[in-house]
Amino acid sequence: MKSVITTTLLVNFALTTPAVAKDYSLLFGGGPSPERTEFSIESNVLWFDTLFERAGFDGATTVFGSGGRNAKEIHYLAPVDVTEPHAALALVFDSAEVNSRRFRASEVRSEPPTPLTRDGLASQLNRHIGALGEGDSLLLTYSGHGGKGQRPQDNFLFLWDNTAMSVDDMQRSLLEADQGATIRFVLPQCFSGAFTRLPFRNMNPQEGVIKGPEICGFTSVSDDQLSEGCTASVNSEDFRDYASFFYGAISGSDRRGQPLDGDADMDASGRVSLREAHLYTLGHVISTDIPRSTSEEYLLAVEPWSQRWASYRSASADNEFIEVAERLAYDFENRVGEHAFLKETSKRLLQQSASVTRGEQAVSHTRGEIHGLQHQLREQLFMRWPELSAPYTEAYHRVVSSELGAIETWLRQWPEFNELAEAQQRYDHLVFELIEQQRQLARLQRIQRMLKLGRLHDYAMHEGDVRMRQDYLALRACEDWEIPQER
Repeated sequence: MKSVITTTLLVNFALTTPAVAKDYSLLFGGGPSPERTEFSIESNVLWFDTLFERAGFDGATTVFGSGGRNAKEIHYLAPVDVTEPHAALALVFDSAEVNSRRFRASEVRSEPPTPLTRDGLASQLNRHIGALGEGDSLLLTYSGHGGKGQRPQDNFLFLWDNTAMSVDDMQRSLLEADQGATIRFVLPQCFSGAFTRLPFRNMNPQEGVIKGPEICGFTSVSDDQLSEGCTASVNSEDFRDYASFFYGAISGSDRRGQPLDGDADMDASGRVSLREAHLYTLGHVISTDIPRSTSEEYLLAVEPWSQRWASYRSASADNEFIEVAERLAYDFENRVGEHAFLKETSKRLLQQSASVTRGEQAVSHTRGEIHGLQHQLREQLFMRWPELSAPYTEAYHRVVSSELGAIETWLRQWPEFNELAEAQQRYDHLVFELIEQQRQLARLQRIQRMLKLGRLHDYAMHEGDVRMRQDYLALRACEDWEIPQER
């Protein structure tokens, strides 16, 4: 009788005890083709894969590009020496970068080894989402390119074999999850801001949060902006992409293992949540990106008309958005919260916008100068070697193979060639300067955005209606999650 009672108790306990919640990760990345699968994309995926393998996920899956089926998948740039053979010809034909391209196999181990096409990603999403139960979570992380559609919900992830998955496609997949599950995403591609619509009814924050699985996440830019970070350079100093600094904040060091500048643990809990990583990146990493989260986009979308004219109102002192603004305003004369600070911000924005415009004009003018010099040299070149006017023919390759040395020597004796080489160097310098100017403009735009979000946060917490506050707090709670520690 005792064994029967014991068995009955165990069965009842099993039926009434809730299952332990599980956390899963799906990391996916790559480009639509080898030419668009830059070294930086692969580097991110390799690093994130290491971080997720060390974390306490119950399952961590990585899918990349061709799935290991393309032996020359990763695109990187080799250093170029202008004295090398082909260098003068490449400069005249505007193909110096093309000539410096190199390709190699990917070092990412895709498990399973399936290509990251639209169908491949859909299959992975369906498999992971189908496995989620009550209380389970899935973290989606992408490293790759994005594209812009006619509507924000048509924006898409640009996947292998030139396929795509739109915001609309992804939402349909995510909504198949268990109603008690949670799905979070980190999407740093160009035009990624459209994906902040995923948690909302009909992709519209004004209609409120979907009653179903919790969905929230972070993107690097708005739905109509290019992101920084996709580079073929092998120099990690060139990387200023959102995701690498985001996960650097969580891990405590950058991709090279160097400690972070500043502390990302804003609440001093000993661990860094996704939201804290996002705010750290906003305040510490000066790039052309203006990152955003689902809760922030919700606040801006449901902003009442009365608040649109309340720029004079200061946010509360303990407001996290104001902390970020203060960090970004490191060289301001006035303090955040003062009326003079708002005037200084506006003035600086106008001045910086003008600087960016001048930089864009200088780059455009120099590009035109380069094209003009190239045209002059090509005309002379074609008179001497007519075969070179048709680069993709057998005659072209025959002449280049047999007379390359003579062609290079002949080109370098022209004064226009020296002018072209100087103009190209000047162009490269101007582009670098323009990027720095754009980064400073983005810093000022972030300050302006943080001030507005700070005011809207206070409004939602103290004056907004019940639904506004509930939806906002639910999104924030979803974002304020910590990657599971190694068990």
